[in-house]
Parts: sequence; structure tokens; C-alpha cells
Amino acid sequence: MDVRDNIGSVRTEINLIPKREAIDFYGLTQQDLAAQIRYAMTSSEIAKFAISQQKDDLPIHLSMDWPSQQGMIGGPKEMKEMAMVRAFTPQGETVPLLSLLEPKVGSALLSITHKDGRRTITVMSKAEQRPALDIVAELKPVLDRMQKEWPRGYTYAFSGEVKETEETFGSAGMMLVVAIVLVFGVLVILFGSFAQSLILLATIPLVLIGTFFGFALLGLPFSFFAMVG
Repeated sequence: MDVRDNIGSVRTEINLIPKREAIDFYGLTQQDLAAQIRYAMTSSEIAKFAISQQKDDLPIHLSMDWPSQQGMIGGPKEMKEMAMVRAFTPQGETVPLLSLLEPKVGSALLSITHKDGRRTITVMSKAEQRPALDIVAELKPVLDRMQKEWPRGYTYAFSGEVKETEETFGSAGMMLVVAIVLVFGVLVILFGSFAQSLILLATIPLVLIGTFFGFALLGLPFSFFAMVG
């Protein structure tokens, strides 16, 4: 329940795809065309006007007068304004920009999160009436099948309660070894015999067998919280 992600809001984005045959026909290069688009879509600082020694110089920007900007500096805000832009050919002629480019409207993220230097998307949810490990056990085979159709380099990983449980089990395993060594030392001091201490420690695996059998019989997931309970 309450499934969500950290992508957030998206904004509309227009991608301009060059038409290679049309560009070659008019004798243009992609670099020249990109430079002309940049001048048309953005503002460039061409000079500075000195006011006085006490004040900063006034920057002078060169930009096209787009109706959607209402006198402000910036690129066009409406798709129809793209038809007003014309590209200059090496022969001095002008060509409509849309005859050289194919616009495609899409969506772009306002921000992209990274983890360990890689782009990531976090999908979050809450588990209801079922433990997280049980849900993950059903999701993993489905994600493995889906991953075969993903682009190269895409992968997934589980976090949250599942990761915390794995880390807890890892720490508990190390502490279990330390605890057994300490208990063995106390038993040796108490009984004054290594043999009797080893016999008592040999009963621990038998207790674990009964614990695992009880979990399997009752259909309980093997988790740290269940063991504590």
C-alpha cells in the first residue's frame, strides 16, 4: 500500500532531432546548426556598459524578441514560435528551422538522484498484514524476468526493512560467534573441564533444529523480529 517514488514533478521538454538529409542538402553542418539554435533560443552577453566606479558594470545581452517573453530575455515558451526561426545557409539564404529539425515533445525530470555515482529511482511502499521479506520473495522472480528486457546497465536492489534485516543478521552472526566463545570460557571456568563444556555447547544445534522446524510448521518467515518474538 501507499506505493510512491522519489521522481517528483516532471516538466515538458522539446527535443530537436536533426534531419541529416535536409542539413546536407543546404550545405550546413550540425555544429553550425547547433550554434544558430543556441543564439536563437538563449541570450548571450556581448558587452558591458561601465556606469561608475562605485557600481558594477551593466551587462548587455543579445536575444531574440519572443512574444511569449513579453519583453523579457529568454527563449520561446510556445511551440508555434519555433516556426519563426530561420537558419542561415553558407550561401546567405535562410531556411525555416523546422524544415531542418524534427521536434519531439517529451517529459524531463526536474532533478535526478544519484547513489554511488549512478542514477537511481527509489520506489517506496508500506507492507500491510504481511512481512516485507515475504513480499520481496514474490517480487524478486518477477523483477528478474523484467530485468531481461531492460536496457543494458539497468539493475535493481532492495533497501529499507529488507536491507536492515540482512545487516542485522550479519551483525548477529558475528556476535553469535563471540557469545559462544565467551560462554565456552565461562563454562570452562565453572566446571573446570573442556570436555563437559563442549558437551553442553553441542546441544545448541539441536535447539536450532527445533526452532527451524517450528517456523516451517507454522509457516512463519525467518526474520530477526520473529526470532526475538
